[in-house]
Amino acid sequence: MEVEGIRLESPSRGATRIRLGAGSRGRKGVDAVDKGPKIRVVLVDDDDTIIATVKLVLRKHPQIEIVGTGCNGREALVLANRLRPDVLVLDINMPVLNGLEATARISRSFPSIGVLMLTSEDTPDTIKQALRSGALNYLSKATELGKVGAAILDADHRRNRDAPCKGLSCTWAFYGAKGSAGATTLAINVALDLATLQHRVLLIDLDSLQGDCGFYLNLGAGKTSLPLPLLAKLEDLETIDGAELDSMVSRVPVDRDTEVFLDVLASPCAYVPTTERSQQHLPRVLDFLQARYDYVIIDLPSSRLIDPLSMVALDNCERLFLPT
Repeated sequence: MEVEGIRLESPSRGATRIRLGAGSRGRKGVDAVDKGPKIRVVLVDDDDTIIATVKLVLRKHPQIEIVGTGCNGREALVLANRLRPDVLVLDINMPVLNGLEATARISRSFPSIGVLMLTSEDTPDTIKQALRSGALNYLSKATELGKVGAAILDADHRRNRDAPCKGLSCTWAFYGAKGSAGATTLAINVALDLATLQHRVLLIDLDSLQGDCGFYLNLGAGKTSLPLPLLAKLEDLETIDGAELDSMVSRVPVDRDTEVFLDVLASPCAYVPTTERSQQHLPRVLDFLQARYDYVIIDLPSSRLIDPLSMVALDNCERLFLPT
């Protein structure tokens, strides 16, 4: 069975295996077993040896159950959303999405999950960054893996069990059946308001023919629209880091005093036709972006006939706004 890009398989011994369709490097997939009311733990590290060592140590703690494993920050987000563990143990340095970014997203979206970080560089700066991102504690891989059981028990005790979970990022689309309906204006203002509230927001202009989000935001020529830079790097999508993603977007200051920004993927200067490949892989690109933003706002082309790429975007949105 396949649910939102995640394939569920049933092994012969009754356990449920969750395997990501894409995005893993090294260990292929995510294992999960959900049995009883113990302290439910997810382990995420791109080093199989570390995962095996932690599992071995936790055999001494029957009250702790490992319900899932992953090998990068994106898988940590998917597992947090799917399994809602009590404690998540993850490495700081990982591919796709590093542990600090993943922890910050998990702390905002799933505040009831206690995060315990593993680090091979227990310098004061690294420790400070880990705690600032929302981790409850940290352990050195070199000297403290034997304490992981006690650290998990402590994190479970200290976590905010009653905090409501918001889930992963919201994707909203704005569509006007005719020009001048105000869809673009509404999309821009909603994106700016959300950014003002300290959310990390990405505004996407999906109109590759007459998109004008960049014009309204005074971005000049703007940067290339979503189907181009990200779909062009599709095979290497998992290797894109925060700095490279930042180079693809235009950053609009919302509040210079607090350094609040709105990220924008504006329409290209010249018309670039969308392809069947763009339509096929757009869900994967949106999934990639949702792992990095709290809100993804999509301004769709205004037309009486919805184009194929917009239809794909609509299929992957939680809400559709239709100004009249």
